[in-house]
Amino acid sequence: MKPDKTWKAILRCRPATSSWCRSGVCSNNQLSAPRPPPVKRIILAVLVGLGAVPVHATDWALNSTLTENVEVNDNPYLRAVVAGAFDSYSNIAANAVAKTPDSKFNFDGDINYRKYWGPGAADAPTESMGGDAKLHYENYGKNSADRTYLDAGWTRQSTAFALLGQLGLVTNSQGFIDNTSLSGGVDHAITNLDTISLSGRSSYTSYDPGGGGTTFVDSGATGSWRHRVNSQTTFSASSDVEELSYNNTLNSSVTMLKENLGVDATLSPLLIFSGTAGVAYVKTDNGSPAISLASLSPNASSSGSAADFITNMVLTYKMYPDTTITFNGIQSISPSLVGSLMETTSVGASVNYTVNSKETLSFGTNGSRTTSSGTTSDYMSTSVTYGYLFTREWSAQLTYRYMHRFADSGTAASGLVIDPVTGIPVPTSSALGAANSNSIMLVVSRSVSVLPDGY
Repeated sequence: MKPDKTWKAILRCRPATSSWCRSGVCSNNQLSAPRPPPVKRIILAVLVGLGAVPVHATDWALNSTLTENVEVNDNPYLRAVVAGAFDSYSNIAANAVAKTPDSKFNFDGDINYRKYWGPGAADAPTESMGGDAKLHYENYGKNSADRTYLDAGWTRQSTAFALLGQLGLVTNSQGFIDNTSLSGGVDHAITNLDTISLSGRSSYTSYDPGGGGTTFVDSGATGSWRHRVNSQTTFSASSDVEELSYNNTLNSSVTMLKENLGVDATLSPLLIFSGTAGVAYVKTDNGSPAISLASLSPNASSSGSAADFITNMVLTYKMYPDTTITFNGIQSISPSLVGSLMETTSVGASVNYTVNSKETLSFGTNGSRTTSSGTTSDYMSTSVTYGYLFTREWSAQLTYRYMHRFADSGTAASGLVIDPVTGIPVPTSSALGAANSNSIMLVVSRSVSVLPDGY
């Protein structure tokens, strides 16, 4: 005998002792779909309340990574007089992703802390703390190549460490550099072989405390076109315009126009090439030392323009199933974190070898030249890295790196370099002479999946 509808309802209920069943009928709550777990309900409520994701978002992922770096370096600031130091860098990062059939929301955030000890850190910045937060939202069209997206971000870092890391300048600058950015764009497939993209961006750089440097706004727009010739070759063309406006007494500004042509080509099953080449045109109005490559007068007002070649090329060769060789070359013109113009030329090569499912080995070498504020700096570095995966969550890397800095030329050769924060020439003594460093760095990471993908 088949059970009637009443017995079917009872069988779907909790045991008879439960208050959910009364007179053989289950409550509406018991028969409804199960509620999401508490963690997911909290995150969903917050993001929906902010309008970041639609109510029907159901696929989730939440991950966190904790990283600890320790480094021993015999000359961390590349000084003429060698003195060693010990460096510790800690980072906590989080990533949250919410997906629907036609959209995706992504959040990334991290907090980091760095500390130097030892004689090599004397008379130099020894401690910094920073962090950033990034939001990304994109919506897909009927075609997989169609999408609209929006990005927002905020970054804070130590002014002294920002100058050291990007421009190689050892200063006693205090406070922080803050950068707030907003960008968005559209990708649209006009045919099965052609895709066009339009995007815009703007960022504001400020200082804490307020008198720490010159604030500026960096805005730009990019248009690009990609044409797929066949399954092995794609051509591209792009045009980018960028405007930098500085909040100084001269109301200085810089306009950059970049035109590029590119190609992505699978030359063989083992050889892949990707590259762009073009020209950059730079025009300065009411230039000040912070953005002028030649002037040494803090109150000078000048205008001018220049054009130069720019490129970005990568050649990848799959020598063996477990061995990949990569060659790359870059020449670019862009603003630094503090707004000074930088021309960077870099060539490098790397070899990556997968020993087994847990071990990797990589070798790399690089040579670079950076020109900023009238100073040209040349660097060469070589490194070897061994990586080991202990578990799905735990991993480690051990790296040895040798770096050499050649003697600087330009305004630094005369004992002066323009501080890109204040725009004022400052003495450099012998800090910009030739120098070497050797370092050993251990990186240990733990990645935790709080909510697995599709939760």
